[in-house]
Amino acid sequence: MSNKTKEKFIATLMGCAIGDALGMPIEGWKREDIKKQFGRITEITAPLPDSYTGQLEKGQYTDDTILTLALAESIVAKKGLDLEDIAQKQLEAYQSAPPRLKKTFGKSTREGLLNLKKGIPPTQSGMSARPGNAPAMKMAPLGLYMYAIRGWKNGSECVKAYNFAEEIGRITHWDKRSRVSGGVQANAIESLLHGVSRQEFIDTIIYECTSYEIPPYSAGPIHREKSLYSRIIWLKENKDVSANDAHAYLKSSGFVIESYPFALFMFQKYWNNPIEGLIETVNWGGDADTTGAIYGALCGAKHGMIFPEKWIKETKNLEPLIKAAEGIYDLGKNKRLIK
Repeated sequence: MSNKTKEKFIATLMGCAIGDALGMPIEGWKREDIKKQFGRITEITAPLPDSYTGQLEKGQYTDDTILTLALAESIVAKKGLDLEDIAQKQLEAYQSAPPRLKKTFGKSTREGLLNLKKGIPPTQSGMSARPGNAPAMKMAPLGLYMYAIRGWKNGSECVKAYNFAEEIGRITHWDKRSRVSGGVQANAIESLLHGVSRQEFIDTIIYECTSYEIPPYSAGPIHREKSLYSRIIWLKENKDVSANDAHAYLKSSGFVIESYPFALFMFQKYWNNPIEGLIETVNWGGDADTTGAIYGALCGAKHGMIFPEKWIKETKNLEPLIKAAEGIYDLGKNKRLIK
């Protein structure tokens, strides 16, 4: 692997944290309220004391990055994929988080992790029917691993990696759409490391969505009529519409069928202007830390260390992410990769 590849590995996990921290102060906010209180978020900013994330510090990331780091550290420790270890590291990350950070973990994620604590196996711990964001927001390390092992690990390990995202997602989420989003995100990260074009990127996420989800998919009490596939197909057919029109249709709530397609739309929309796109994405509010984390990881995989130096300095606790990214990179270092 080249030094540029190593930079992109590090930038992927750092980008997740930076996007998370950028959107954290306005998590749950409406766009018009962001404008009233902040004008526009363009820097790492402290949350307002009486807001949802008001107890957090400027530059602090949330459950999005905490769970991403847990997955990355498990891959490094086990030199591969071990569902039991991933589940344990996610549970430990939740249990060791201070109360102000525990609050940022979504309801379905907390339920799944507490089920693990009760002794329920990770294949059965995610029981919620809510199509939450956790599988998509934390899956970037799997994409890095998939790239690292391609070309030197045996075929069965590659197949396992491609299919493992759903198993990781199942730790906290039962809903098929949530679990599918993790596989799509992992493949999106890998495709960007291979240098795909904008159209190839869109085609990749659609192909991977159809590989995991058989449309139309309908389950759970929320948005029964909407599959993840239908939302990503909309993206392909409307890839050049305005961000305003995209958000009016897709939205950016805590449901994966809204925020994840919106983050993907914004990433491809701002293909050649990624930092402006990241800023614009979080300023639509909703689950802004998650859309920021997803976008930031994609941005790092495509562009490398493109983030403003000030953002890097002001985002807290990046060192473990850098170490984990280097560890995954080392799994494929000096090995033959498919370019």
